[in-house]
Amino acid sequence: HTFAIKSCPLPALMRFICANGHGMEAASAAEMMLAIRCGCPPEKIMFDSPAKTVGEIEHALTLGVQLNLDNFDELDRVTRARERLAQRGVKSRSRVAFRFNPLVGGGTIAALSVSTSKSKFGVPF
Repeated sequence: HTFAIKSCPLPALMRFICANGHGMEAASAAEMMLAIRCGCPPEKIMFDSPAKTVGEIEHALTLGVQLNLDNFDELDRVTRARERLAQRGVKSRSRVAFRFNPLVGGGTIAALSVSTSKSKFGVPF
């Protein structure tokens, strides 16, 4: 299980959660680094943002942080980043996954609906 850092980014709470064996879900590079500083092992951090930059992807791969991808363009960026790291002798231990969007339809508030074909979250499925 992972704790969504954005829900309550208090270092004392995060240290407690990590000390009890749980991971962290980071929605930004800053949250990813906060989790590291709070003692969360990189392999227990899931970087889960639809707006990861190339630099953030490389940094996460270097640290061994897990990546959740939202589209196939992001997969291409991860592949190229791994190749660049390998050229520098860095072998990433990061696991990479896809977030799928089941397209079950919008909710009653269109601006908050994330399960439509226009959503930035996940690969349409």
